[in-house]
Amino acid sequence: MRRILVTLAVALVAAGSLASFALAARSGGHHRNAAVDRIVADCVHSRGGFLRQAYVAADLRLALRELPADVAEYSGCADAIRAGLSHATATLRVGVHVRGARRLSAATVVLRDGHGRLVGTLHAVRGARARAVVAPGRYTARATVAHARCAAHAVTLRAHRTATITVACRRRS
Repeated sequence: MRRILVTLAVALVAAGSLASFALAARSGGHHRNAAVDRIVADCVHSRGGFLRQAYVAADLRLALRELPADVAEYSGCADAIRAGLSHATATLRVGVHVRGARRLSAATVVLRDGHGRLVGTLHAVRGARARAVVAPGRYTARATVAHARCAAHAVTLRAHRTATITVACRRRS
């Protein structure tokens, strides 16, 4: 009985190793970005083979480059991603200001659409504005800064326009 259990355990470990090796080989030896996984899942699970959410253009371009071969061949995801890129024509520039701080070292800005779904994550470094190209619509930007509390900032983006916003933060005492 003990020999059977040991053999079964070794077989399960070997099968798990083989599956992870096959997954790594399929993805080109590296793990895809989480945004790429979200975009591919959105496209594959939609009924009409289109994207149901808005995404940052940089993530769409990355998803198009890293689209798995079977998904590209047997679905319309590549066309849906290209269509999403053609609709991503509004630009948002986001700055972060921390009241009471001399200088901002880095901030992460989370961008959500009007339904609260994650669109993208932007990084503002040393007070520079982060930039995102997205589809026109209503978005909310919320910054995360060490030792500060930040407010959310809502913005409506129009086609072929650039909107510039500043997310205000206050140092925690």
